[in-house]
Amino acid sequence: MKNHLPALADQSHAVTGKEPGNSGKSGGKPSRKRAADAKGAKPKSRAPGNGENLGGFEVTQEPRLGKADFERFKAECTYQECTAAWFCSKSDPRWALSNSAGSMPIYFPLRRSRQNEWCASEQLYHACKYGTDVECLPEANPGADPCVRNRIRNCTNARGSNMTQHCAVIAGLVRGDWKHPEREVRIQAMLWVLELKLYWNPFTFGKVLLETGERPIVAVSNKDTFLGCLAMGRGKLRGSNVLGKLLMEVRERMGAIQEGRFSYPEGWLLP
Repeated sequence: MKNHLPALADQSHAVTGKEPGNSGKSGGKPSRKRAADAKGAKPKSRAPGNGENLGGFEVTQEPRLGKADFERFKAECTYQECTAAWFCSKSDPRWALSNSAGSMPIYFPLRRSRQNEWCASEQLYHACKYGTDVECLPEANPGADPCVRNRIRNCTNARGSNMTQHCAVIAGLVRGDWKHPEREVRIQAMLWVLELKLYWNPFTFGKVLLETGERPIVAVSNKDTFLGCLAMGRGKLRGSNVLGKLLMEVRERMGAIQEGRFSYPEGWLLP
């Protein structure tokens, strides 16, 4: 594999993109009343254009990945621990590959500024689930900003950005095409987020990614067999490992990504 880590020039040039929200606080469980009121409800946000309407959103961006790719990513696989480049916890040398790894901010739109900063790839990934007018108050923090994406945007760590949107997940407010079998926005959004993570962090995330060589990358988890794999004993790891497969996809395109050639230039943030 070629070394794709260039001496990058300043990447503060501007490109078009949606501005993220900028306020809110993290919280806990959803309010019973708000969750009950929201059941079956669909967010009002719509992406501009004349695309197919899925679950309350009008989607226009053509996917680079197709149904066959989605099936390949979601298929369960078995890996050997001794031959895989795996990561599981902060103590692992490849922890930078995790979406929860800190000190690797992403800037979107692509201009280095505080307004455009996302603290971790996990934060931007969860923000892609909601439009700017989706509201759901956590029961543990009734005084929080009701806008789910604002709360995600305002978090300062990956775990908080995940926890603060649980009320909206329970209330069924995640965009309708997130797990749609024909579009699988959760997979496409993750690919986009990982590409941005490489673009802005070539000498941390990029260095660790390059050092995996051509080995299969595996995200080891205690419970998640979709994004990662479970340890099955006797050195075997099994699961869909979608995150690991997407990391390998990014590894194959490192040079193009670092030049700003992204799979989805417009991104997956809803208006």
